[in-house]
Amino acid sequence: MDGWRKLGVVICALASFAIAASQAEAADEKVAANMPANAYQDGFASGWSCNHGFVREGAGCRQVAVPVGGYLDAFGDNWNCNPGFRKSGDKCESQPIPANGFATASSSGNGWECNRGFRPDRTNCVEIRVPPNGYLTERGDEFDCERGFRRTATACEKIAVPAKGFLSRAGGQRGWECERGFVASGAECMAIAMPQNAFLNRAGNGWDCVRGFRKQNIACVAVALPQNAHLDVSGNDWDCNRPYRRRGDGCSRDN
Repeated sequence: MDGWRKLGVVICALASFAIAASQAEAADEKVAANMPANAYQDGFASGWSCNHGFVREGAGCRQVAVPVGGYLDAFGDNWNCNPGFRKSGDKCESQPIPANGFATASSSGNGWECNRGFRPDRTNCVEIRVPPNGYLTERGDEFDCERGFRRTATACEKIAVPAKGFLSRAGGQRGWECERGFVASGAECMAIAMPQNAFLNRAGNGWDCVRGFRKQNIACVAVALPQNAHLDVSGNDWDCNRPYRRRGDGCSRDN
């Protein structure tokens, strides 16, 4: 009995599948019958889309009119202009390219760029004059100066490095820095005057006091330790011993 029941279930399932397939086939036939030229069936609501190079217009597919000097875009439903042309309404107008320039694919800007070693000047490409001790930058649209020279509007000026100085981009417009133990003063490098019990700081452009001393104006003065105190971690000040607490210039114990 169970075998007959299972067989009935299978037969019903097959019948449902056959009906669904028949209905889908009928729907496809209906779409195909109503599908315009230059279209193909798809899974969207309308059941069809236009081929590449055509756009939907009403119940049909209209061919995209590509003007001379243009090309279909990647989607195939619009067009762009080739390099050397610019979009103007429904046309691609020829874009004049100056001497020492070349057309670009960009739809913005001039539609052209200048060759390396030239720069745009209104509708022309003018040569970049590279002065002695200069060179074209990687982009090729301006110049920079070799090491040891400073750029001005039209020239590369030699950087005057003073005694105890060295070339450095970190020196900014000056173009140089002073060696360790010296500091810039105008166009010179002056030795750093260190007081007694001082040492050069890590940067080498100033000084700090040794442990047990602290800065006071241009001198290092001994840290005065009150009773029940010790030098702190910095070595330039003091803390109170436990269980004393700092109060003013001394250490006192709570009662």
